[in-house]
Order: sequence, then structure tokens, then C-alpha cells
Amino acid sequence: MILVYGFCEGNARLSVRVYGERFPNRRLPNHTTFTAVVRRLRETGRFAARTADYGRNRFVRTVEEEILARVEADPELSTRRIGAEMEISKDVVHRTLKEQLLLPYHKTPVQDLLFQDPGSRMIFCRAENTQRQLNENFANMILFTDEACFTRRGITNFHNKHVYADENPHAIKVRHFQHEFRINVWAGIIGSFIVGPVILPQRLTGDIYLQHLQNTVPDLLEDLPLPKFLPQHSLQNGSFHNKQF
Repeated sequence: MILVYGFCEGNARLSVRVYGERFPNRRLPNHTTFTAVVRRLRETGRFAARTADYGRNRFVRTVEEEILARVEADPELSTRRIGAEMEISKDVVHRTLKEQLLLPYHKTPVQDLLFQDPGSRMIFCRAENTQRQLNENFANMILFTDEACFTRRGITNFHNKHVYADENPHAIKVRHFQHEFRINVWAGIIGSFIVGPVILPQRLTGDIYLQHLQNTVPDLLEDLPLPKFLPQHSLQNGSFHNKQF
């Protein structure tokens, strides 16, 4: 385990994968085991844990093991919830996780993919790669477009929004309104040029969007200093109104 941990340059999660590949018939330890063994070797010079009941008492070690087991089973548990379920302070939970070098990482929001999307995207990538081999300027011949909808609610990151006070001020932020509005904005990119932006109707249908592509977009392209052979292709974002034609 130590050799694998060193080979992976101290990356415990990578060590688990490499250890499993090298020793497929052995019991696979989790990443916390790797960090615990290395820390124990550095602190005591021994691989085996001390069996004598000194240092941290047995109750503390049991609590720490229970905390780590819960996090291993569900990495999304909050320190507050773990503390409430175990009837201990959330600070104890936080300290234990910190000692084990377990840090809270935020999830990255991504677009949901349908079942047919991977295959369709692979076909597109292969076709685009073939065209680029035939014409190195192929990417500059594509008009990439997208739409965005802006509302009165805006975007608020409540995770980093705080109000400091000696008592709870019960601060609020209005997010829902009786009178709403929205703005649909379309824009495109071709080569190094920006096309638009264009404000579209609030109620956007397939027919309205088609009229925009047939009537408005050509006029916008005429105002750009583009070679006559551009553009030859248009890449539309997969919004619902694009699928109606």
C-alpha cells in the first residue's frame, strides 16, 4: 500500500484504483485507509495500530470510525446531519474529516444527456473531424448559435450570501414576483465575429424562430466583413423550438 501510495504521489483515491489493478484478488481498501496507514507510519513509525488504551481513548476512536463509515457510505452527508444522528457536536465531525484530509467539494452543474445523445455526438464529432481534414478552415465556416432566457428573478448564490449580525435579523431576498418578465436573447459566433445579440419575443415558438433564422440572421451576416463562402453551416442549440422544424 505504501509503495502504491508513493507511486500515485500521495493521491489516495488514485491509489485505490491502482491497488485494485495490481492486486485484483486482494481486499480493496478505501482511500481513507491509505491516508490513515501513511499518517500512522509517519507519527509512530509502525504499520500496526497501537493496541494499548492510551492517547485518544477507545470511545473517541470509535466515534471517529463511525463518522468515517457514514461519510464513506454517503459522501454528501452534512456535518450537521451526522452530528445530529450521532448526538455529537458538528464541530467534532468537521474536525475528524479535516484530520483525515477530507475536504468538501462543490458539485459542478452539467447538462443532462438523453439516451441517444452520446451516439449522436459521436457521429457529429467524426463528421466534423472528417471535414476538418478536408478543409482546415471548416470550423470558421460554421455559425454557432445559442439562446438564453433572462428573468426578473436573476441568479443568486445563497451559499455565499450572508448577513452578519449579533442576532438573527431574519433577512430575506425576494425571488418570486406577482408581475414577472422574461427576455429571450439570441446570439451567434462565426470565426472571430459575434453575430447579434437579438432580442426575441417572450413567447418563442418554432415558427417565430424559423422566421428569425430566415429573415433576421442573413441581414446580420451581411453587416460582417466575412468572405463570400462563409457561412456554409449553422449549428443550433438543442432547445425545444428547434426540434419543431
